[in-house]
Amino acid sequence: MSSKNEILAILEKNRGSAVSGEAISKQLDISRNAVWKNINTLKKEGYKISSVTNKGYALEIENDIISEQGIYANMKKPEIAKILTYKTVDSTNLEARRIADGKAENMTVIVSEEQTSGRGRLGRSFFSPANSGIYMSVILRPEKIGANPVLITTAVCVAVLRAIKQSTQLNPQIKWVNDLFLNNKKICGILTEGITSIESGSIEYIISGIGINFSTLSDDFPKDLQNTAGSLFGNSDNVSISRNQLIASIIENINSITSPLKAESFIDEYKQNSMIIGKDIVFIKKGQQFNAKAIDIDSTGGLIVEMENGQIQTLNSGEISVRKI
Repeated sequence: MSSKNEILAILEKNRGSAVSGEAISKQLDISRNAVWKNINTLKKEGYKISSVTNKGYALEIENDIISEQGIYANMKKPEIAKILTYKTVDSTNLEARRIADGKAENMTVIVSEEQTSGRGRLGRSFFSPANSGIYMSVILRPEKIGANPVLITTAVCVAVLRAIKQSTQLNPQIKWVNDLFLNNKKICGILTEGITSIESGSIEYIISGIGINFSTLSDDFPKDLQNTAGSLFGNSDNVSISRNQLIASIIENINSITSPLKAESFIDEYKQNSMIIGKDIVFIKKGQQFNAKAIDIDSTGGLIVEMENGQIQTLNSGEISVRKI
């Protein structure tokens, strides 16, 4: 790790409190002048660092630049994941594919400040502006999680929900199968992809992509999304956590819920936080639209619905909307 990143790690661990240049110098075995130069470099990169005479340097509380050091500093067990951060990528899922092809470890995490070609389900794009969202992908190895990969989207959805609830005073709800909603607007989408070996036909690795609108303002969304998309803190001045803190919590919750992956450890929680159970819905199957009532979630994350003729069906994938009466 470079001296600059080591200094950033120290400041992140002491966020909001001053650390003397002398203390940093001794800890890293570099000169006071080197500390000063690296601090100035960090400031030029956008980090909000205050310099207080006779006290030292402090990373300000409101600083919200995503960094590996900032994420690790907020994890109880940083060794559980390998984190790679970027200023911009086309898509964190695509970057994860490129890395996974090189035999990346389980719980390798790719995080970017921006996506130029963010991807959602069913070929849709995911709006991913710089500095206001969390765009991350987690590489999981089937042999490490020890369960049916079909459960991954459901499990990651619960992990993200837990992280948000643990880190904020907010209580999003789950819209089957992969979205989180707050105040009836989508604030998070999850895209899970399994990569299969041509030779064996088995899944070699799973990539779970997570996109969260963290502080995106309502007016900043494209016009066609303004009525349906929201964010955790977009319309509030009371941002209680940094993105690094929430990312750290998400990583820890994903690791916990997938080590090993057992449906009984999260399906009830998924159901309890569902926004559609008991609601009249519309779903599309084989190009045809159907009306039904969502009545339950099964042990594999499938949505159990009651058709208008009373027939019971289980949906394992697809797109639904709540029917307006």
